[in-house]
Amino acid sequence: MSKLEYRPEIDGLRAIAVLPVILFHAGFHLFSGGYVGVDVFFVISGFLITGILIREIDSGTFSVVRFYERRARRILPALYIVVICCVPFAVWLMLPDPFENFAQSAIATTLFANNILLDLTSGYWDLAAEFKPLLHTWSLAVEEQFYFVVPILLWGLWKFGKQTAFVGFALLAVASFAICQYWMARDADHAFYMLHTRAWELLIGSLAAFAMRSGQIRGNDLFGFLGLGAIIASIFWFDENTQFPGYAALLPTLGTAALLLFAQRGTYCARFLSLRAMVWVGLLSYSLYLWHQPIFAFARIYAYEPITPAIALVLIGLTFALSYLSWKFVETPFRSASTMSLRSVAVSLSAVSVAIVGISAAIYVQQGLPGRFFDLERNSPADFYIAYNMRVHEYERDTFPANSQHNLLIAGNSEARDFVNMLTESDEADRFNISYRTSFDICRADWDSEKGLDLLQSIDGLIMVSYSMSSSCWEQWDSLATSTGTTLLFVGRKNFGYNLNAFTRIPRDDRPNARVKILPEIAAENDRLKSIIPPTYFLDILGTISEDNRTLPVFDEYGALVSADRVHVTKPGAILFGRYLFATDTWELFLERIARNPPKSSRHDASGAP
Repeated sequence: MSKLEYRPEIDGLRAIAVLPVILFHAGFHLFSGGYVGVDVFFVISGFLITGILIREIDSGTFSVVRFYERRARRILPALYIVVICCVPFAVWLMLPDPFENFAQSAIATTLFANNILLDLTSGYWDLAAEFKPLLHTWSLAVEEQFYFVVPILLWGLWKFGKQTAFVGFALLAVASFAICQYWMARDADHAFYMLHTRAWELLIGSLAAFAMRSGQIRGNDLFGFLGLGAIIASIFWFDENTQFPGYAALLPTLGTAALLLFAQRGTYCARFLSLRAMVWVGLLSYSLYLWHQPIFAFARIYAYEPITPAIALVLIGLTFALSYLSWKFVETPFRSASTMSLRSVAVSLSAVSVAIVGISAAIYVQQGLPGRFFDLERNSPADFYIAYNMRVHEYERDTFPANSQHNLLIAGNSEARDFVNMLTESDEADRFNISYRTSFDICRADWDSEKGLDLLQSIDGLIMVSYSMSSSCWEQWDSLATSTGTTLLFVGRKNFGYNLNAFTRIPRDDRPNARVKILPEIAAENDRLKSIIPPTYFLDILGTISEDNRTLPVFDEYGALVSADRVHVTKPGAILFGRYLFATDTWELFLERIARNPPKSSRHDASGAP
């Protein structure tokens, strides 16, 4: 048979790729490794694109213009429709910070660079993946970047012979795999998102295309079903703890290559993949992939609580409905040159891309349009952004000024910055010389260093914020604080639930009464800490501000949001929480303990030396 004729089994393979991705993102834990569907798509793309290029270059009909025209017709129309449809929902539902990030993603998606954006912005402060409507377009960016390189590379290598081209692609695949392993050990997010760490997966497909073109590969059910089994095993075996895309990614990618090579017409494996339902899903697979993430993301952004399995099934049904419409009325017409001329395609797609970039840039420049939700006469936009939490870095220091105030060290993670903000937004900060440090882990021996002990000797009070602490760790600190004349205080946990975007729909007059359920695991950890740390040394945020220790306010008395990201506080939040916490008996007792001894700052020079 012709190796380039339509193979319905490849559409069936696309169905096997896309369905686990959808079920994984829908939250069905059975499909914990469903994300490998993206890797299956990578191999399929490398196989098909390389096969087309080999045929055209070998026959002398290769044209760069025609190649990119086909890619544009295949990818851009449906993608742009999805991005455009996302905008009004983002305007309606998303808080300024995530809305600003959405605008960045829309621009990056249009420029096929969302993988680079995600690599640059991933980390602690990154928004939760399930709330990102365009998160999934990173894989399209990887494929498009691959398409920019491969045609010219293959055309150039082909001049030196088919064998040279094959060897060149094989060496590139090995190099990319090695680079992937290098970055897996240093920055797993970089390894996950970037072309040079993922190219080996597409190149596996390319090498399979070379092998198929040789005419030496015959259908084989054993190898075909082994490949299918490798993919299925990955879907159900892998989970979020799997080191991916490291060596584990070999299982689904090599399995996909085996299916492409050996599930040929006439085999039972091909018959299974060619079932009508499988082929139908495969035909819709691109639209299914495009629509599923925005649908799930906006459903979660809209909801106060995690979506239930029943709702997830309804959303999957909606995904199929929109995908069918997208395939029939967008994908299919644009692919046909008889329906849409090259000029009309170029003009329409160019106009839409400029519009998307322009609108998104305006949203970004306007900082996510905070006036939609916030009273900008009372607060500035910056007061509501995650970046507010970063302002306290000016307090990171090893020494204190020599004056008559007590030296206060606040140690912890980013939640410790929240406490610094609570102090500085109140009059309490004026009582102390404040230092904020993240370089010492509370329950490790870092404090035993000479620098750590010097700092500890120079402070009057140590406030530890939001670390999980064992009873033995607390006992060590209690002993160390007694020997150095340091007053201790531990600040408990706080949390603003599953999703804050939903609360923006509450009318302004009703906002002061809105409460959010604290995540159960945070409440449980706070209870555990209270069982370890004596009550007079534990500043209990939940117990102070929450009537039931399980809910917290979402807005202050003026309707201003008290958290921007479910963890950290805004300026209104710092003011509100500080007002409660600094009126507690625990805080007053902390101040009394410090006041019993003269400030160490008055007995030290500016370097901390006696």
